[in-house]
Amino acid sequence: MTARLIAAFGLVLWTGAAASAQRVAVAPFSGPQSSRVQEEVIAGLSEGGMTVVSWDEVAAQAGRDRLLESDYATVASALSIDAFIRGRVSRARRRWNVRLSLRDGVSPDRIGSATISGRSVSALRRACRSTAYERVAPIVQNASAPPPAADDMPSTEDIENEVPWYERGNTDGEEETDEEEEEEDRYGAPPNPNANRWDALRIALTGGTLRRDMQNAVLVNGRFAADSQDLYGDNPNYTEGGIGHGELGLVAEVFPGAFLEEPVVPWLGLVTSFRLGLGASYGTITPGGAAIDIGTSQREFTIGVRADIDVLGLLEGGGAGGRGWFVTVDAGYGLMQFLFDVDGLRQADRQFVVPPVGHSYLNLGLGTRYFFSEEVALGIRAAYRQGLGVGSDALNIWGTETQPASGFLVGGDFEARLDSVAPGVFIRFSVEWFRFSTTFEGPRACPFEPATSCTADAAWLPDPVILDTTDTYLRLALSVGYAL
Repeated sequence: MTARLIAAFGLVLWTGAAASAQRVAVAPFSGPQSSRVQEEVIAGLSEGGMTVVSWDEVAAQAGRDRLLESDYATVASALSIDAFIRGRVSRARRRWNVRLSLRDGVSPDRIGSATISGRSVSALRRACRSTAYERVAPIVQNASAPPPAADDMPSTEDIENEVPWYERGNTDGEEETDEEEEEEDRYGAPPNPNANRWDALRIALTGGTLRRDMQNAVLVNGRFAADSQDLYGDNPNYTEGGIGHGELGLVAEVFPGAFLEEPVVPWLGLVTSFRLGLGASYGTITPGGAAIDIGTSQREFTIGVRADIDVLGLLEGGGAGGRGWFVTVDAGYGLMQFLFDVDGLRQADRQFVVPPVGHSYLNLGLGTRYFFSEEVALGIRAAYRQGLGVGSDALNIWGTETQPASGFLVGGDFEARLDSVAPGVFIRFSVEWFRFSTTFEGPRACPFEPATSCTADAAWLPDPVILDTTDTYLRLALSVGYAL
């Protein structure tokens, strides 16, 4: 009896010593914020009493960064590693998750997994530091076993001809299961691996500048005037100096299917924007030569549908290391207004009058952006704009037979995610250049007399003058937003 008690006590001492001597190697994690989460997992394991072998040391021993199947046993034996750990960080709806998968240091088998969750990146990192050891240690301890005897070790030929563990299938006659899909514990169910690949909601406050350059070539009887100043003085152009006037706006994107626990078409959503000009002005002169300022306002509204397609996800089942390549397709409606006070225009010399314009259009856009890392993306885009109208004031002043102005847009975006500062926050710097083109022609209304009694001499613009117009804009914008 005494001998049995001594043996049992010795076994307990051996178990405690083995647990305190656990050595693990942690491979680089994947997913957003993976490096920071991995740091906390390693810290938690170390504080719990584990020895964490540097992955640089593992790679040096194996002679490569990504281990082959036959490398694990060799590296584990050389560095006395009990288990290898890899992790994947993901975001599903409002929760951040890291899934830890462990494989034995002796056999090629996966020995278990654990999921740790938090409502934010900061909460996840705290949870990893405080619970990683208690989640991992029992798995490693239960899988610990003496190494096989030398006679039982496979030969070099056996290793070369060995079928990889992930291709072996089930040899016990039992139904195959996937531990990663089945495991549910008090830290939450395993995350959907694709749930974090789309933002469900993105909203941003944007500010910047917009510069307008409206150039008008005067035609008389269908031909460009050799010297239009003889007929029309200085051409009625509108060009802002420098970077133009200020602009403030709001941009929102919502992808309803991405809110679901099991996403349904999470790449299809709605996008809308509104921008308001600040400080735009228009100065001209009266027929007597006195300078006057015309009341000026500028605003833009857009709404449409957007398909944000994850190309790497389609080609590879998910981008590696937080990287991603997205293609964006847009279709929608837009209204770009640059308005002048008509009462103020009536006081101006008519040969210098530039009309209020409201470009309404259908927008068809195509763009792409690439995430070079978990936090930095660069994108380019282009769009064709089919005009629907230029506004009633523009028709009355410069020609009722004017056709809608069509045009195009090109732009680029630089985006940086600031999850390390505040989860979900991002900044974006954008450059856009866009143009509308049309020809103003047809009868004009009069500034004062009713249209029915308007003569050519009293009209806003004398006949048969035609204006071939290009209305060009350059926008610089900095946006600060939040993604959910």
